[in-house]
Amino acid sequence: MNRIWHRLSCNPKELNLGLVLSCGQSFRWKQSTQDPNTWVGVLNRKLWLLKQLDQGDIEYQTLVDTTEQKKSVKPTDPAKDRKIEEKTKSVKLAGLEREDNETSEQKKSIDLTDPDKDFLTDYFQMNVKVEELYQKWSETDLFFQELETPFYGIRILRQDPVENLFSFICSQNNNISRISQLVEKLAEHYGDHIATFEGTKYYSFPTMEALSKTGVEENLRKLGFGYRAKFIQKVAETVCGKENSVDWLFELRAKPYKEAHSALCTLYGVGPKVADCVCLMSLDKHDAIPVDTHMWQVAANQYLPHLKKNKNITDKAYKEIGDFFRQQFGEYAGWAQSVLFSSDLKKFESLKEEGKKKIAKRRHYEASDGVKKTKSTKGAGKKKPAKKKKK
Repeated sequence: MNRIWHRLSCNPKELNLGLVLSCGQSFRWKQSTQDPNTWVGVLNRKLWLLKQLDQGDIEYQTLVDTTEQKKSVKPTDPAKDRKIEEKTKSVKLAGLEREDNETSEQKKSIDLTDPDKDFLTDYFQMNVKVEELYQKWSETDLFFQELETPFYGIRILRQDPVENLFSFICSQNNNISRISQLVEKLAEHYGDHIATFEGTKYYSFPTMEALSKTGVEENLRKLGFGYRAKFIQKVAETVCGKENSVDWLFELRAKPYKEAHSALCTLYGVGPKVADCVCLMSLDKHDAIPVDTHMWQVAANQYLPHLKKNKNITDKAYKEIGDFFRQQFGEYAGWAQSVLFSSDLKKFESLKEEGKKKIAKRRHYEASDGVKKTKSTKGAGKKKPAKKKKK
């Protein structure tokens, strides 16, 4: 196993590892039993260990038990869209040119480290500067201003569309803990063993083909998936039956948001919310707005009070909320949505209260000095005291 730690330079305001990996985007990250600051998860058929240092940098290593690996399958290839492949090739060539002067371990590091770093950089979409986005949103949105400090560094993961799609099919009428259990069962029963770490076996996420086979629905029902079992097998069968099979899903990355969203909604059991989750978290649609009960509550309590009379999320309300946030937050509205969503999760309630106290003190200070730091926003539930006019 490769047990070398490598480092990805990072500003903590750009990536808050603990929040990002536990806020309901991906469901397979776990904290190490030996070190709660280390996160363990499977990506691209490798076991990854990630931890964030005090200054913000991310340390990572990949573990692959080659004696346990089975037939290779096509993983998510970020090079397909981000042109990482050319850079990777140049790194390998550079390693070959220095072959006579390198030890075998050093050559291994040259060949493997940079592709892993590129993959991780793509996974966290480090090309998007969230600190600038937070500042922009806070200047025009008073509620977001309360969340800026305690919920810093939340960004959207760029996930494998196959895993992302089936994970959110499992999410229907479920909480994060229960979703994680179901997703792990999919991997254990239909994926390949990748490595064993701290006594726990880790598996790759199953291929579309594996989930399309006869008997999958029946077995998943026995495992506790309920009605979702039928959705999973039907979706897998449908996608595998297409002319370009699983490539159809990856190719939606190049389609406009509405076209990709509509295409996903043609799949059995996939509604607007699941389609929006996939669009946002694996298909590069940064303005997709998944609306669940959490986002409905945020919208009704902070922005659109007339929605409080609704007992559930109607199609009309769903569209209204999505359109409102797209207008409010712009091109990266889906990223802002992830911060708002996180703020409504019970496990982060203390962070939210911390933010309220800090911003209340700041607003009190600004009001007493007659200073207006933040523009008021239409639709926001709160307005900042205006500057007193001179007589």
